[in-house]
Amino acid sequence: MPITDLSLITRTLRRLLILNVPEIIGIAPTVTMVPPETLANQQNDINLFLYHVKENPERRIDPPAGAAPAPIATTPMALDLFYILTAQHQNDSIHDGVQEQLLHGAALKTFHDFPVLTDATRVPRATGPILFEMGIESRGNRIETYLRPTEPEEAVQFWASDNRQTTRLSAFYLSRVVFLDAEPPAARAGIVLSIGQFVSQIAAMTLARSECTLSFMPPVSSNIAPQSLPASPGRPTLEPAGTPDDQGLFVLFGANLTAGDRGRLVLRNERWGRRGPEFRKVPVDIGLNAANGWEVLLGSARVDGRVGVNVDVRTDGGAVETLPVLPGIYMVGVESEVGARGSGALTEPVRQQSNFVPLLIAPRIVEAVATGVEDRFELVLAPGFDPTHGAGDLAEELDIELAVDGAVYRRLTAFAAGDNDGAFTVGFDAAVPPDGRATVTFEPMFDAGASGDHAVTLSVGGVDAPPFWIEL
Repeated sequence: MPITDLSLITRTLRRLLILNVPEIIGIAPTVTMVPPETLANQQNDINLFLYHVKENPERRIDPPAGAAPAPIATTPMALDLFYILTAQHQNDSIHDGVQEQLLHGAALKTFHDFPVLTDATRVPRATGPILFEMGIESRGNRIETYLRPTEPEEAVQFWASDNRQTTRLSAFYLSRVVFLDAEPPAARAGIVLSIGQFVSQIAAMTLARSECTLSFMPPVSSNIAPQSLPASPGRPTLEPAGTPDDQGLFVLFGANLTAGDRGRLVLRNERWGRRGPEFRKVPVDIGLNAANGWEVLLGSARVDGRVGVNVDVRTDGGAVETLPVLPGIYMVGVESEVGARGSGALTEPVRQQSNFVPLLIAPRIVEAVATGVEDRFELVLAPGFDPTHGAGDLAEELDIELAVDGAVYRRLTAFAAGDNDGAFTVGFDAAVPPDGRATVTFEPMFDAGASGDHAVTLSVGGVDAPPFWIEL
């Protein structure tokens, strides 16, 4: 994610040296970030100085994020940061070259051992604290740092401006890619909520759209009755298996959906597809998935269904694999058997398949509870999923965003001591019966002691929960 303060990158690299160098040589260095020629009478000092910045040419052609008077302003600027690394240890103004080389070697090894820094990086590995600090953490940043192949002549030229000293032992590093914050677009293209099927084969199985009823309770002060509105694409909420609530229901509209035998739903999801080719299209067999909460009633022109919390799928080897259904964007279709091919034990069904339409599976906020700690509020979610799924794994971790009264909050792995206004964490207690307790806890930017209604927008996997307000 883009940042504005370049010092966040430099301070992160400084923190890496502070944490890791003692693990290598047993000496806790002082890590400075000043022009190296200004250092004097330092002991056990490692200096990392940002001396040059250049736009990354590979990312210069990224398309703008939206319409604006100057569209390029809506594209984050990709930068390469150039650093010089030096070490200094002086006793009575006399350089100790041996000690400086020891420090320099430990710094070189640190950057060699940690070439890529992410939200999951710990120093020391596995047991140490999370490396990223506030302002850069939990934003999907990835910092790549490597030693530039600098020739001796280039190093001499760097130090040539000061004729009073010889060339210092130094190393030149490049950190990439760092994105500067972009201006928000003045306008965006509208979201496509309904996809039309304009050309299709006669009598083919065809889906036109998905739909559901979106229900929510406006705040009491609005004097507005409970709302139930049609939504397309359908955005059923993820509910525990056996929940009678109709918010997990959805409808698919189409034509010729009962053509053939043994009709069933098929789902596609990018997260499942990463597991392997056999999970790029997942059938929902009711015989395997009724216990997971799935319900499917096929009709010629519509399919009525209820979302389950998992999908059990039989693999080619005969084993049953359980795939968690997490909030996010899915594509849904219908397939059926129209014959068979082969003979004897080698017979296999021939299937026909409809087109796919979007189905958005959403989280749902059940209630907001004041925790009594630092004015924090705990949003209790319908426990159909674990919001901490994949924590620390950038490929698997759920993309969760929270905004209150339109202000976007930042995600933390845990609250730190002191002021955490505008921050939130996620949690899941599997020990709470019957399906665990899923929560999002935030420290508000509004005055929790004043009366008023506060609109909460929770997005998981790119899909918003039904509207919710905290009423004080």
